[in-house]
Amino acid sequence: MTEIKRPLVYDITHVVSRLAITSPTGIDRVDLMFAKHFVGGEPALATVAHYGFRRPHVLDANQARSIVRMGRELWEPNDSKRNRLFSRGLDKSIASVTSIRGQIDKLLWKVPRLLKIQRLRLRDAPRTHIPKNSIYINVAQHLLEFPVFFKWLNARPDIAKVFFVHDLLPLDHPEFFPAGYHKRFEKRLRTILRHATALVVSTESVARRVEAELQTRGRSNIPIHIALLPSSIETSRQDQDAEIELPSAPYFVMVGTIEPRKNHLLLLHIWRELAKGPGPVPVLVIVGKPGWETEQVMDLLSRCTQIRPHILRLSGLSVFQLRKLLAHARALLMPSFAEGYGLPLVEALGVGTPVIASDTGVFREVSQNRALFLSPLDGLGWQAAIKDMTVDGSSLRAEFASRAAAFRAPSPVEYFDKFEAFLSSL
Repeated sequence: MTEIKRPLVYDITHVVSRLAITSPTGIDRVDLMFAKHFVGGEPALATVAHYGFRRPHVLDANQARSIVRMGRELWEPNDSKRNRLFSRGLDKSIASVTSIRGQIDKLLWKVPRLLKIQRLRLRDAPRTHIPKNSIYINVAQHLLEFPVFFKWLNARPDIAKVFFVHDLLPLDHPEFFPAGYHKRFEKRLRTILRHATALVVSTESVARRVEAELQTRGRSNIPIHIALLPSSIETSRQDQDAEIELPSAPYFVMVGTIEPRKNHLLLLHIWRELAKGPGPVPVLVIVGKPGWETEQVMDLLSRCTQIRPHILRLSGLSVFQLRKLLAHARALLMPSFAEGYGLPLVEALGVGTPVIASDTGVFREVSQNRALFLSPLDGLGWQAAIKDMTVDGSSLRAEFASRAAAFRAPSPVEYFDKFEAFLSSL
């Protein structure tokens, strides 16, 4: 571990804001991973800050550990009451529903947590302040479109400001995001570039894109730390510890928020063709909640009688349940049009599961070229690979299972050793 002479300040606002969400996104899991490292232990490695209008609130070590503990209780444990599987078996409607009683139970669980979150937002630790000459770390880009939360940084030139830039996809592909999101992201980027002393990215591909944007905006002097993110589930408990009922038929998994960029429609149309036969029809397990502009996907899921018996949609999985689901799948499917990283790909390869993914520079880099790469437009190619891997004894699956077994994802220890070495250079 590198000794960092300057004090560290970790911004935990995003983690706090997500403590009432049962289905974490990739950024949620990354933010919690950072929070666990910097403030989850004793002693904490960093002071903890939370946005405020005039200045940040500073939380004491016990408050910080309480936040991390709440996050871990919510997203990591194998607790079926908190980590609900919102699905209705393979022979029923795919609509994600819960009973009235289930909704009441969820509300009764959620309200006390929301009250606790509000107390955490408003409380300051007594006699605590942002240390002089510290390094401020912001991982999640939460509310960066509101510069008022960051005006305090203008008065603190002694502080080095480090921001994680996950990608610039809203600039490059605004068609894949909600209306108006491009403008919101532009505001976020301006906030970052107004204050940043250094940036963090997860791949060389994203770094090259960020460097080109910095050059355009006259900020090419900002140093960038590049390191592949570790899997949040690679070192989880063994499969038998995770309570989740797996499909009895061969199955494939797709993980991610349901949105146009993830290309769910490609797979649903493939499954409609597979359902026509001949041959066995595998199960497609979709892990993720609906995002934006999902009408086509949701309509197909609810109305297409051919695919309904072969699709299972889940949400609210703990990391242990996700690990078990991935570990027994024929393959992870990632037909995305564009991604900044691809954490599910790392998670699947980390447990030895083959991956079929879009042929992008990011995916090749993240997978160490150990996935089967296809164009996100090549429906026939995807269909052929899925049919092949469905069959017991598939040589194609054996080949990519062997490649997955040779995959070596960075460990959290390796990742943070490199990150702290970068911080010590600032």
